[in-house]
Amino acid sequence: MNPGDKLGQWHLIETLGRGGNGEVWRCTGRDGAEAAIKVLLNQRSPERLGRFRNEISFLLGPGQRPGVVPILDHDLSGRGKVWYVMPLAVPIRTALGADAVPERVVHAVAVIAETLAGLAAEGISHRDLKPDNLLYLGDAWSVGDFGLVKYPAGQALTEHGRKLGPTDFMAPEMRESPDTADPELADVYSIAKTLWVLLAGANLPFPGRHRPDDDICRLTARHDYRWAPHLDLLIERCTVDVPGERPRMREVADELDAMLKPTAQVATAEDLEDLERRIAAMTEWHRRRDEDRDAFNNRIAQAWRRLVEEVAQPALDELARHLPNFNTRHPVQVAMPERWSPDLPATSVAAKPGAPWFSPRRHRRSS
Repeated sequence: MNPGDKLGQWHLIETLGRGGNGEVWRCTGRDGAEAAIKVLLNQRSPERLGRFRNEISFLLGPGQRPGVVPILDHDLSGRGKVWYVMPLAVPIRTALGADAVPERVVHAVAVIAETLAGLAAEGISHRDLKPDNLLYLGDAWSVGDFGLVKYPAGQALTEHGRKLGPTDFMAPEMRESPDTADPELADVYSIAKTLWVLLAGANLPFPGRHRPDDDICRLTARHDYRWAPHLDLLIERCTVDVPGERPRMREVADELDAMLKPTAQVATAEDLEDLERRIAAMTEWHRRRDEDRDAFNNRIAQAWRRLVEEVAQPALDELARHLPNFNTRHPVQVAMPERWSPDLPATSVAAKPGAPWFSPRRHRRSS
């Protein structure tokens, strides 16, 4: 394709970008209004054509909502190029500017996270979140490029073992098993990486889990922003390797929204239910962590008591039976190794009533 070519009523002007599934051009319609047109690169690939059809079907159906870049025109007839047209929007990096203040970045991502949470509630996931696909359209932060969208009515095209998503923003599970991975939690990982990149002013994120204890990674080393410590913790939670340990998109949206509330407004809010919701959103992960830790300690304690009752106590009784000439004033103390659970007390075991005591620490031989 070249500048001046025509697709439907749209005249191509210049290329704006190129992705794995298509090429985006600036174009003009009959009325001279500018727009962006996305053209499928390889129509002979059943997978690429299927994903392009999925994207257009999504945009014509459940994608018609605020926060999603809409579709203006399309051609899936197969007579020539396959394409669709969308409004011309401003990339998020350009809209934020080179020296964007943290509050504006958090606001932009909070709005986008709210849109993603609404989609996730309907079983819809983007799976290709990165700064290039986040835009400012009119006066609203919006999500574009749904080329990898997964939604209930969409055609299943994802193959096992073939990585899927934005390479530098991709959740680890999307590299090996994208067909069985939870797409919402993969989106949580990607939006957290995107949030860090926008706040840090970096081109790409560091690989793996975010490390708030590393001066190179932590936002508190880059910004004197009151919510920077909380953002570090939020991004850390969103980028853990185990998908089930990440918060849901609704939790991410609520937590970012809570950070945008002025202190005075929070302190004097009459809507106590809303205040409780925002506080709960910011403490949910810590509450779950504490509950999981307590549950783990309880399981360890139960297993240890069972070990004492079924192994240590019978062993002591058997030893006492074979060594009748040994005795001691004190029972044997069986202590759980400190590295297992330092909070759990030692457990005492003793020989059965009537049997002599035995302790390898303190004994005397009867004459």
